[in-house]
Amino acid sequence: MIKVLGIGSPFGDDSLGWEVVKQLQAQEVFQSVAPHQLQFIICDRPGLGLLQWMRGADVAFIVDAVQSHGSAGFVHRFEDEDILSLPNALSSHELGLAQAIQIGKAIEDLPEKLIFYGIEIDGASYDFQLKSIIKESIHELTQQMQQEIIQFLSHD
Repeated sequence: MIKVLGIGSPFGDDSLGWEVVKQLQAQEVFQSVAPHQLQFIICDRPGLGLLQWMRGADVAFIVDAVQSHGSAGFVHRFEDEDILSLPNALSSHELGLAQAIQIGKAIEDLPEKLIFYGIEIDGASYDFQLKSIIKESIHELTQQMQQEIIQFLSHD
C-alpha cells in the first residue's frame, strides 16, 4: 500500500501539499489503481494524527510547505532516517514532522519506506492564492512524484 499525504491548510502557499495530492490524484495513470494499492490523503495540519494517516502503508510520501530560509519554490527531498534529523522549525506547523516521525519510530508504527518532499515558502503569508513560483514547483514535483509512485507500484 502506497499513501500520498498532502499536509497543510487551505490558505495560500500552505495549501501546496494539498494541491500536489489533488494533481496526482487527477492523473489518468492512477485512475485504474485499486484503493488498496494507492491512497491520496489531504491532512489539515495533522500533528501526531499523521501517524494514524500513515498506518497500514508500506510506502508513504509526505508533501508539505517548509521554511528553512531557502529560496521560495526550492524542493527538498528526504528519506527515512534523514527525516529524523530535520529541524522542527522546518515545518510550517506546530508539531514538526521529525517529532511525529520520532514518536512513530519509538512505537514501531512507521511505513517501511518514508519519503518527504517539502517546497520552500517565503514565510507566513496571508494570501489566499498560491504564488506563481510555488505553482511552478508544484507542477514539477507532481511530475517527479508521479514517476516515483509508478516505480513503487511496478514493484508490487
